[in-house]
Amino acid sequence: MIPPLPLHARSALNQRHAYEQLRQLSGSEATAFYETEVFPLAAQTLLARRSEQPVADLLILPVGTQPYSPSLAALAIPARAVALLHTVSIRHDDGQFDPGSEMEALRVNATLQQLPEASRPVTERFRLGDGIDALDIANAVQAALAWAGDPWPTRITLDLSGGRKATASALGAIATLSGWRQTYLESQPIISRFHGHERLHHLGDFGQLFHDDDRIAANALLTAGHFDDALDHLERAAASLLAGPGATGLLAFAQHFAANEPAPSLLAALLAPWQDTALPNLLAQASSNRDRGVALLTCFREEGLWR
Repeated sequence: MIPPLPLHARSALNQRHAYEQLRQLSGSEATAFYETEVFPLAAQTLLARRSEQPVADLLILPVGTQPYSPSLAALAIPARAVALLHTVSIRHDDGQFDPGSEMEALRVNATLQQLPEASRPVTERFRLGDGIDALDIANAVQAALAWAGDPWPTRITLDLSGGRKATASALGAIATLSGWRQTYLESQPIISRFHGHERLHHLGDFGQLFHDDDRIAANALLTAGHFDDALDHLERAAASLLAGPGATGLLAFAQHFAANEPAPSLLAALLAPWQDTALPNLLAQASSNRDRGVALLTCFREEGLWR
């Protein structure tokens, strides 16, 4: 049976005194003291602020070589379901053996089972392979989403406190493209591999820096030839610091085609920078706003200016 990490300290030490005592220890004594005295203090601090965090329908937690930071992250973030992503044991070509992180994931799970029933999440483990192969990571994520009932993206939280750097990089990319919340439990080293002073951070929504929602809506509206409806979305995308020239160019064309009486001279001016592309010919052959919208998106994508 996998022993859980205790949520309540054995003694009445405060945080400062617990850290001081931990610094005097090493080896197995340090591990035992951290797990019975220091970890519970961090757990109680994070649990006390749990209600301040948004509830996730699914919390995705990569688990690496230790169970401490993933356990604390799971205690800090209220979630209805927790997917524990762990690596598997592998014998490498050079003879080195990697035991994987399944045992650590089991311990995280055992720790969460101590929560009161009303706030205890359902949990499941998913294999990441070696935690480096992108396909294994993507498959684990898809399995976790299916298990949790495919929650709405904004109700999914990915915590990047544990796991390999390669795993975190791949998961972060998936989360950004998918529109999930992302968190990270910052901590400061006390000694060796033991940390303290934990603080939960909500990472920036990088998708919003690119106005992904507006880009998606603009693409759909332009494809349908609804230039007037696409204008608001293109204006917001063009106002982004990370917009690039594609958003500004599409906005100008959309404003022109949305006008009640588009001026041919203005269209010629708009097309001037695009004479060496397929755009003039595509627009000349277009017979409807829908054709024009598809032409614009086709050209801007081929030029690498829009997604």
